[in-house]
Amino acid sequence: MSAICFCTLGTLHAQSNISVYSMLGIGNIRQDNYDYGSGMGGATRSLRDGRFILESNPASLPYLDDHFFAIELNGSFESINYTGTPIKDPIRSNQSQFQRFAMATKLTKWWGAAWGLKQYSSSNYSLYGEKNIIGTSDYITTYYEGTGGINQVYFSNGLRLNKNFSLGLNSSYLFGNMTQTEYLYGANYIGNELNTANRLYYAGFNFTGGLQYQGNLSDKIRLGLGLTATKKATLKGDRSLSMSSGDPDNGAPTNIISDSTLGDTRFNLPDQIGGGLSLTYNRTFTIASDYQYGKWEDVGNSTNGYNYGYNNSSQLSFGMSYAPRKVLLYNGQYLEMEKFRLQAGAFFNTEYVNMYGQQIQDKGVSLGIGLFSKRSSLSYLISLQYGTRGTTTNNLIQENYFKLGVTLSYRDLWKKRRYN
Repeated sequence: MSAICFCTLGTLHAQSNISVYSMLGIGNIRQDNYDYGSGMGGATRSLRDGRFILESNPASLPYLDDHFFAIELNGSFESINYTGTPIKDPIRSNQSQFQRFAMATKLTKWWGAAWGLKQYSSSNYSLYGEKNIIGTSDYITTYYEGTGGINQVYFSNGLRLNKNFSLGLNSSYLFGNMTQTEYLYGANYIGNELNTANRLYYAGFNFTGGLQYQGNLSDKIRLGLGLTATKKATLKGDRSLSMSSGDPDNGAPTNIISDSTLGDTRFNLPDQIGGGLSLTYNRTFTIASDYQYGKWEDVGNSTNGYNYGYNNSSQLSFGMSYAPRKVLLYNGQYLEMEKFRLQAGAFFNTEYVNMYGQQIQDKGVSLGIGLFSKRSSLSYLISLQYGTRGTTTNNLIQENYFKLGVTLSYRDLWKKRRYN
């Protein structure tokens, strides 16, 4: 996607799911898995859970409860305001989105599997800028609008090697398209409004392997270690161009070029490695930390001469969870369940995009509460995040955001036991 010189921006024009930095690369890559670890800042690589599907490490899957299947749905609401020199007036945008659908079960005592659909990246923004007329000192008012993103369909498997070790593999198919539309308002120069839409289509496979260890340090303290590695991959696709003349708000524009193919395109994803550490006391109180590193500087993605680049990324997160337990009778069986779950966390992410010498950072804190229905197999997690993304240095824009996430989880016994 083409980049815009932020120092020439006049105002931002808010729309659903707006983020000015999502015009770069393949957009904003989602760091939050929107699973049951969202309130912990995402620090779940070393964790296992019998009831809930944890996305960050497929090696956690064989420790789901026996004879149950689980279904999870996730949605979010986000509110963003903006600061920086290009912002003339205070502005806020809001978005509500479906984030994830997942299912999981134990296929045998030592084999767990999960599959689902979630958002991998998002490119959505709208803003005004000024575009220089080549050979002159004049500028044309320009409106930019971007939509689209990359989706992820995945199938994960986890195998338990013994009571301490497990390994897993997440196999994903990434696909989607992004459109950037440029509206030129310069009747004195071009005779009428000129609208140009660039569309990029991407698809490709991506694989992440995982390893976990959990063992007792004492009667009440349990150590967890997690490791994940993602192999670099290439998203292949094509690019097309459409052009029209006239104001879209005042009737149908006149087509000049319609979906003209410009050739093949590709975007490379890097090798990534991540690790996690956790300590759990009396199966009730957990502290955890995660770190992930991505080698974006090695993949060779082109910026087409624009004023941004790709740097290696990192994600650091910390979290804690308090989950007291109880025993109850369910369908003739005695089951141990959590009464509720309280979470808190913090995160500091250095993203893959560098603009005007400033690598974009995303940092914030999170809270979460998990509740369990007494009359059904439903459970709920409500998570809150407050954070800042970007910077006001070098005429860039800082996004200050608040996120509300909701996870709905349903699980039940198989009608017939598939294994003993």
